[in-house]
Amino acid sequence: MLVFAAWGIGAHALTTITDRDEDAAAGVRTIAVLLGRRNTALFAAAWFALVGFGVATVTATPAAALLALPYLALCFIGRDARGEAGRRLYRLFLIANVALGASITMLVLLSVSVDAAIPAGILAMAGTAIALGVSVGRAVLQRR
Repeated sequence: MLVFAAWGIGAHALTTITDRDEDAAAGVRTIAVLLGRRNTALFAAAWFALVGFGVATVTATPAAALLALPYLALCFIGRDARGEAGRRLYRLFLIANVALGASITMLVLLSVSVDAAIPAGILAMAGTAIALGVSVGRAVLQRR
């Protein structure tokens, strides 16, 4: 489903802001290295706005779009995140993403037919597993 894809793209982009300087110094080409912090925050915000629109459309509940507002706030707050501010942004994102992500996922899955919910649920779980694997893998590599 488009909502989950947009959510994943926005989340990935937002989290690259925090490591932009280290990635650039190491020659790693992330979204934040290519676009810069502010443009990456705008890029992520656009995807999170699409998430809000998608949730409101799928659930036929316009107020559901409000679930995207904390993500948009994190994009605004994190547009220049460096050092400790970047680490705080990343922690805030992880905490917010658990609560908001569960809410968005449940709203979407409860609003579609079972035939559509099963593949969407599998996609959401696979995306979560990949994101968790990347985060854990990255932490392991940074400790080496």
